[in-house]
Amino acid sequence: MPSVITDLNQVTPEWITQALRHSGNLPSGEVTCLRAASESSYTSTVVRLAVTYSDDAPPMAPHRLFLKLARLDSQQRVVGSTQRRREVKFHNKVAEMMPHAPVARCYQAVYCPETGAAHLLFDDVSETHFGGSPAIVMKHNEL
Repeated sequence: MPSVITDLNQVTPEWITQALRHSGNLPSGEVTCLRAASESSYTSTVVRLAVTYSDDAPPMAPHRLFLKLARLDSQQRVVGSTQRRREVKFHNKVAEMMPHAPVARCYQAVYCPETGAAHLLFDDVSETHFGGSPAIVMKHNEL
């Protein structure tokens, strides 16, 4: 089982390579470069990643990713450990059983019951999708 990412400094080309390889989405090649733009909300830090691969990576490997890291220092009590656990469980169990579900592809979702920390790695669909209320919508940053 992968470890929970709790800090942006842990997000490296090697980590993304392993996460994509483990999910079956990078059978060959490796991530050679990452560009990241991060932003914090009440409950999480979100990171948009632009990914560059070695020449032997498949052309269909994802080039834009969205990483959600739980903010354990958040004063927001609505989204806590139980909700993070449920979100990870949904992406690891339920979404897998629904191949045509209207959710972004999730490459990795990990929860730590001891700390309540969690991270989720998705396709970044911000170029084609918009959602949320104006109070919590994240500003799109070009990478």
